[in-house]
Amino acid sequence: MHLRHHCPLNVRTGYVPMVNGVNFERRINVSAKAQYLLGFNEPDHHEQSNLTVAQASVMWKELEKHAAGKILVSPAVTNLNWLQQFLQHCHNCRVDHVAVHIYRCDAHQIMTFLKQAWDRFHKPIWLTEFACPHTTSENDQLRMMREILPLLESAPYVFRYAWFASRWLKHASDGAWVDISATLIKENTAELSALGHY
Repeated sequence: MHLRHHCPLNVRTGYVPMVNGVNFERRINVSAKAQYLLGFNEPDHHEQSNLTVAQASVMWKELEKHAAGKILVSPAVTNLNWLQQFLQHCHNCRVDHVAVHIYRCDAHQIMTFLKQAWDRFHKPIWLTEFACPHTTSENDQLRMMREILPLLESAPYVFRYAWFASRWLKHASDGAWVDISATLIKENTAELSALGHY
């Protein structure tokens, strides 16, 4: 049995909506209180939004209509080339910030990737997913987290970052890219893991 725990409503004061590129609908409903709007999740991956640059460009024009008065963040990608092609193809598209994902166990490799994103796009960077993949060790996750958080905090081009994920229940033994060892909240509880405490 899986218990579900609900966060109090005041957590939503920092809520940032993301538009799903998989089931994109013309009737997008974005809260007027939201300061930011995140673009599509990993359009550069077949198992995620799976969009061509051309498809994403057409959809982006519709998305912009719902982002008036908000900071509009690019589609979140792992492939900077996809994002560069999108920005070149999507003529006169508004992209205020750039979102990326990277999964490495080496903090310096992650920071190098983020600096490359900054050097390419010169827009504030959101690292919206990161963790140590292919490990079942909470200690590996915690070591990497301890190394990277001070680097993220001190990088002037990193606007925001979010660990993957707050509650993650999948196991590497079942083929998951990221193991339950990366969760911030322990399974079937509302209690923080060692990573969550850190």
